[in-house]
Amino acid sequence: MMGRNDEYQSKMEFIDLNVFVPSNHILRQINEKIDFSFIYKKMEKYYSKLGIKSLDPVLLFKMLLIGYLFNVDSERELEQEVHLNIAYRWFLGLDLTDSVPDHSIFSQNRRRRYKDSTVFQEIFDHIVKLCIEKGLVTGEVIVTDSTHIKASAAKGKVEKVVVEKTPSKYLNTLELEAKKIERELEKKRIESGKKKSGRKPKGPSTETISKVKTDSDSGLLNRPGKPSGPHYLAHTSIDTKNGIIVDVHPSPGNINDCEPFVERLKVIQEKFDLDIKNVGADRGYDTTPIHHGLKTLEITGYISPIQ
Repeated sequence: MMGRNDEYQSKMEFIDLNVFVPSNHILRQINEKIDFSFIYKKMEKYYSKLGIKSLDPVLLFKMLLIGYLFNVDSERELEQEVHLNIAYRWFLGLDLTDSVPDHSIFSQNRRRRYKDSTVFQEIFDHIVKLCIEKGLVTGEVIVTDSTHIKASAAKGKVEKVVVEKTPSKYLNTLELEAKKIERELEKKRIESGKKKSGRKPKGPSTETISKVKTDSDSGLLNRPGKPSGPHYLAHTSIDTKNGIIVDVHPSPGNINDCEPFVERLKVIQEKFDLDIKNVGADRGYDTTPIHHGLKTLEITGYISPIQ
């Protein structure tokens, strides 16, 4: 006999959301490993001691984390997804009858209260340090690559700007080494009574670049096989032992992938006190400045050669 659910009626139930979240769910695994209460200490300086209570900063950060993990890139959509998803509610500490923070409140907290602050970087670094303490990150092998991110800027709003041309850090290093040698040679010439010689100092040079009017921090991406227009690059470094990201560095989309590479390795070493032994990257990183930088840092590079 075919059953029919015609006898539905309203009823009162006591529900434990915990039983609806599987043991292998990523949010349950994260919640078991990380105590997010450290965020209160890091964020308390951004709140007044007076007035009404604000949106819980831990809830705010966890919502951002949900958006990142499940690829929800709209705050309106994120509000709706949390409203409907039991696992999200459980992770945020919201019961079924609790209201979800309005997307506008969430947005204004993110864009205004923490604007120009380093609090999200501090939270990221704190979690990486926890991973190091647990032995999940060792620094033995670090791999790096970059990915383009479309900027919220008009492609046609571009102007040409003349700026002073600055040499790369690699060329600066070579220049400093050359000047050091010149000073030593000059000292020997003076001691031997010879006339002063040496290179004539070069004056500043300029170059013309394209600048996006509506987002000056972005850059025009124009590479074969890549989308064109205003973009950013996210340079991401991962410790290979457990695939944990240890550094994310944003840059304009018009710089070369390899430019921040060596400097970010220095940052990772100094910030987390890691002894990086080996690094891996694709052929876009097969440049003389990178090989010179790795040699200086005494790091072995495994980089695909340019054919």
